[in-house]
Amino acid sequence: MRILQCGVAYSPNVGDGLIAACMAHAVERLLPGAEFRSLDIAGREGFAEEDRRAGGPFGRATLLRLLSALPPSLRRFAVRRHLSAKLSALEPGWRRALEEADAVILGGGQILADADLNFPLKIGRLARLAAEAKGGAGLPLAIHAAGVTGGWSGEGRTLFALLADTRLAAIGLRDAGSVEHWLDQADFGPPPMLTRDPGLLTAAAFPRPRGGDRRAGPVGLGIADPALLSYHAEGGVAGAGIDFQVALAATLAAEGNDVLLFCNGAEEDANALDCVAAHPRLARLVASGRVRAAPRPLVPAALAGIVAGCGGMVAHRLHALIAAYSYGVPAVALGWDRKVASFHEQVGRGAYTLTDGAAAVEDIAATLRRAVADPVPDIERAAAADAALQDMARTLAALGLPVETAPRAGVARGTAA
Repeated sequence: MRILQCGVAYSPNVGDGLIAACMAHAVERLLPGAEFRSLDIAGREGFAEEDRRAGGPFGRATLLRLLSALPPSLRRFAVRRHLSAKLSALEPGWRRALEEADAVILGGGQILADADLNFPLKIGRLARLAAEAKGGAGLPLAIHAAGVTGGWSGEGRTLFALLADTRLAAIGLRDAGSVEHWLDQADFGPPPMLTRDPGLLTAAAFPRPRGGDRRAGPVGLGIADPALLSYHAEGGVAGAGIDFQVALAATLAAEGNDVLLFCNGAEEDANALDCVAAHPRLARLVASGRVRAAPRPLVPAALAGIVAGCGGMVAHRLHALIAAYSYGVPAVALGWDRKVASFHEQVGRGAYTLTDGAAAVEDIAATLRRAVADPVPDIERAAAADAALQDMARTLAALGLPVETAPRAGVARGTAA
């Protein structure tokens, strides 16, 4: 039995790979012996090696700046022209992967989003091929733990609606906001249901080594490229800017914390991290070891290892925050997209989210102190992991796969986990 997961599993932002790895872990628990494969709809075939060209003259950061300067109609035209040729080249490989599969899972991650037709074009092409597979009989397909944004264009809606031509068995969305956006913009398929983010299984898929007190680790400060956040932001960005991140690192260190600068792996974020770590204001702290930079994670296990070693965290990136919750690391979420606040609200950590673009460094440091004083209860994070596993069981059952009663996720409890 072969299950084909379609998303962006090999994105340089390895938070997306973490989703796929946790899905694979869930399938292994629920359907022993099943083969789980990932098809990256951006055309990647594996995790990237170290590549720091994103800030160069032809890097993605430059392209995003150019796109941002264009009117929406011209941005969509440019993306459509580029992607149409690329997707046509990828199509034979996608057909082969679909023919070899028995079922398709589309998700997770924020893939039901229309940023200049990027995902609508990719998912529309995938939907057509899934409907044509198996001699026209099609493949059973389920959406699982996907994020949905508002503001789809008319063309984006038309492309996403090609999913209605597939054997769409279930629509699982990861938060209430995504369900709301789906109901506002899509009028096809089964009723959407909440399916928790597979990243809640991070501690089960990548267990922390036993021994030691997890509270003794450094404060992880997740660095994200300000331009990249702004391009995708739904509103203001809290804690944005290199100088702000430098000031925050200095403040956290002045309060007696060791500070670990890290990123989720995107090239732009890694370049921003380098800028923070090399800033003159942090030179003495870096020389003393009070502030240090983690290597750029190139695979999901590396990101999981960074997060697992932290005693607290401040971050923008959703899957750094989800992994932190899974390991019981108290975290402060810095808002830029509704999905960040939605996750913290879903797991009862909404008090530790800052969405105000005017939030000061002192506000963030104070919020982190409160979060650390109010640790994530082990019983609650274990229950969240169990619920994520049960949600995957429900999706597999909707696809007609022989799932029996789902086992517990197996997230370890206790500070020595």
